[in-house]
Amino acid sequence: MKVKFDELAKLIDAISLTKRSKIQYEDRIYFIEPNGREGPEAEFFPSGTYNGADIYIWNKVRREFRRPMILHEVIEADLFLHQKVPKSDAHKTAMKYDKDYAKNSLDSQTLKEYEEFRTSISEFIK
Repeated sequence: MKVKFDELAKLIDAISLTKRSKIQYEDRIYFIEPNGREGPEAEFFPSGTYNGADIYIWNKVRREFRRPMILHEVIEADLFLHQKVPKSDAHKTAMKYDKDYAKNSLDSQTLKEYEEFRTSISEFIK
């Protein structure tokens, strides 16, 4: 499993949280929709037309939580779709990195709230 955390964190730091963005990570394209409609808190879909995936973050997710969740989804999608890591292992690895990203980017109170949020949603506790 290969994750370029520092490189990906810089890409995530630079994206918009109000409009659709595009990043290139590991020679793959990821379109990020930070204001997805009703649905799971976050999800990815493989692309049928380009090498990468579409990432959606539910519009009711707190703004401060979106970047760690986007990082999580990009890592999970890259590991599962492109590195062929089993989904449960890709998810567990992504959880480690989204937690590290949150520790580096959120104040202590918001980090505590993010960790509570993570454990409350089924997508993050598999």
